Amino acid sequence: MTLTQLRATDTYKLLPGYMHKSKMKREELIQALTDANNGNLPFVCKETYALTNDELKDTLKKTLIEYYKHGARSSKKLDNLHFFINCIIRFRINQISPTIAKHIKIYSQPDKEMNVQGLLYGKDVDITVRYKTHDIGLVSVKFIMSNYAQNANNYFENLIGDAVNLKTYPMPRVFWYNMLSFQNIPYYDKTHVQKRTEHIQVKKYKQLMQLKSTYKNLPDYISITYIQNPVNILQHPNKVEKSPTKIEDLVNNIIENEIKTEAPFDFWQNLNQFCNRVVSVIQTHYDKESSRHRLPMKSI
Repeated sequence: MTLTQLRATDTYKLLPGYMHKSKMKREELIQALTDANNGNLPFVCKETYALTNDELKDTLKKTLIEYYKHGARSSKKLDNLHFFINCIIRFRINQISPTIAKHIKIYSQPDKEMNVQGLLYGKDVDITVRYKTHDIGLVSVKFIMSNYAQNANNYFENLIGDAVNLKTYPMPRVFWYNMLSFQNIPYYDKTHVQKRTEHIQVKKYKQLMQLKSTYKNLPDYISITYIQNPVNILQHPNKVEKSPTKIEDLVNNIIENEIKTEAPFDFWQNLNQFCNRVVSVIQTHYDKESSRHRLPMKSI
């Protein structure tokens, strides 16, 4: 079949928007259509999620494979993580309020990030939950893979700046900040040799959470999630042999340990609170029918 004939098939219509926009070659399109028919197409949400660390672990594995495959500067490394958070938010909101979920759209990589209007300037947001025409939920995602200490202040200051800019103008919004990293973060020199390991300092983030009830322009939720990696197992992407088998073996060794995520920064607790709050804001401010007949919120 020609490219034109392949694009006329019913299966092609099921492919995500980013695939429609990409200039796939004939062989690539045939593979994508085969994957879709077999239920293995990437970036298509599942019908149900267990909402467990096993699912998060699997997503982080895919993320690291892309990191080692494409390098530290490629945006592809976060596509799987962004889309997973997109899907579990969609799934959780549907659990809480199927009525509201019908009017929800979620924008994220790899298909489309949303440029959200802010108090001072518009900003591309990693994941945006939109109800009808209103951008209600905002999720920022950082996966720190190396050289943390030299950028630690920038991460923190950018978080505060984004919250001040985006949280309350021109409408009330719910802001969830996700930081993911390794328990032992490698520091690489200019030749990509690991010189030491570093650790995320959570004190400032705890202080920020203690202030959020007083200051409306602070993040509502902060998650900090660690991969508990052995100290010397990580390698710089430029030092890794670009063989799919070698990369998968390396990632399997990195990801074999548990994912650590604790209160008040617990990933799943914050997912639940974020989605509950998004539904509550919609019911209170934007959905007149729901505000008259508020739906009971289900718990995980």
